[in-house]
Amino acid sequence: MPLSDDIRVVVAIDFGTTYSGFAFAHKANPKDIITQDYWNGREGEGLFKTPTVIKYDDSYENVESWGLSALTKKSHRSFQTSSKPLKWFKLYLLGSALTYEKPFLPDVLDYKQVITDYLEKLGEGIKSRLKMHWNDVEFDKQVVVVLTIPAEFDDDAIAIMRKCAFNAKLIPTEYSQNLKFTTEPEAAAINSMDTLKNEHKLGPGDLFMVVDCGGGTVDLTTQELLNDDELNEITVRTGDDCGSYNIDRSFIEFLGDKVGKSAMDLYEKDHYVNLQNIVQNFLGGFGMSKYLQSRIRKKFWEDDVPKISVPDLPIISIMRGAVKYGLTGKIKKRVLKWTYGTIAVRKWEPTDPLELKLPNGYIKVFEKLAERSHQVSTVEEVTRFFKPYSLSQQKMNIDMYITTLNDAKYLRDVKLFRKWEVNLTGVDDYDDDNTITFTLKFGEMEMFATAKNKAEDVQQVTFKYNLEAPLNKMSGIIRSETL
Repeated sequence: MPLSDDIRVVVAIDFGTTYSGFAFAHKANPKDIITQDYWNGREGEGLFKTPTVIKYDDSYENVESWGLSALTKKSHRSFQTSSKPLKWFKLYLLGSALTYEKPFLPDVLDYKQVITDYLEKLGEGIKSRLKMHWNDVEFDKQVVVVLTIPAEFDDDAIAIMRKCAFNAKLIPTEYSQNLKFTTEPEAAAINSMDTLKNEHKLGPGDLFMVVDCGGGTVDLTTQELLNDDELNEITVRTGDDCGSYNIDRSFIEFLGDKVGKSAMDLYEKDHYVNLQNIVQNFLGGFGMSKYLQSRIRKKFWEDDVPKISVPDLPIISIMRGAVKYGLTGKIKKRVLKWTYGTIAVRKWEPTDPLELKLPNGYIKVFEKLAERSHQVSTVEEVTRFFKPYSLSQQKMNIDMYITTLNDAKYLRDVKLFRKWEVNLTGVDDYDDDNTITFTLKFGEMEMFATAKNKAEDVQQVTFKYNLEAPLNKMSGIIRSETL
């Protein structure tokens, strides 16, 4: 989607598990992408990223240092704090998907606060750097921030990242459209486009897999190249908790299993292709490892998949690709992780379970809006119509539910996902035309909702989520006022 006329600069932030960095470009010179390569007074030596580490004072209330300085700064003995540098805190966003011991955090600190504090410090560096290049650019109005996220992040993690970005002063309002998300493999795929076309002769309709071996996770996606360098995501995004801290036989076996399954099993029947036509695109901090590259070539892909591409600087591939995504919006379609829908009420039928029959002879059923594993366009919309109970009703709650099933029918088959709250204005009568048109966009990394009354007046829609609830846990079922 083209940038609005107000936007001047795109900034990409690669908030990593072990290292973080940023890159940026002005839309007047989109090919001139600048990657931050000096931190805390040090430059050169390939310092494209700084450690994702933060250090607080003894009370853990104030940030003492962050990034490289949190690991290297030496305090005078009489002023030395006893607090330890905090790292790996991004992994808390994996929720119940986190398969090993949680990183250390003091009892007085919540991981969301730590992420916010780190992003705020990183944001201060970003704003200072932009001022050096374009002093007249207003950050809150003329800058789009693109945050890259791991492929396995769920919707809760993305919502929390948005809240943290807002609290870190990266965006002026919580629901600002000046913050966008893209997955790390997607960004890398965009950045590798020229190499894939020129070196490996990929054209429209060809597929390639992105293997992102980062410091803390391994992410995989398969993409289809379209005309005009646009991409379709083919496989459901996948990822796991494994990285460069575990360079041993079990890791190599894990990666082989993961890539084998992704290459052979994750294709939908309509997208099956010969593996000889796939380019494996290696990137990420760990992707720079010559040891890893040689083992992968020898053990897994030398015979089956001879086309392996490694960017010259994998460590900056994601940042540069995210800038290009922000400038051009190259992702055309994405694959849904869930089946989404709402709850409707109809008359109970003899084929329905008797135990689900309501006292009034009705039953609650799942009404599907979008299906898991379905490719959706970034501009695709789903529209539903809702009607208020009365003229005096001020707000309407529209509940959304999710499931991994494609054939879910009843409330017992799904779980509550989000509560949308719509403010009602301009309701002056109560007839068949007095409806609210509720529209959802599924194709972006986040869902966006709009609501209009019969006069086409846009109603305020608030995205309700519980930042205090554990990630990836079953939510309680709450009845919607629209039922």
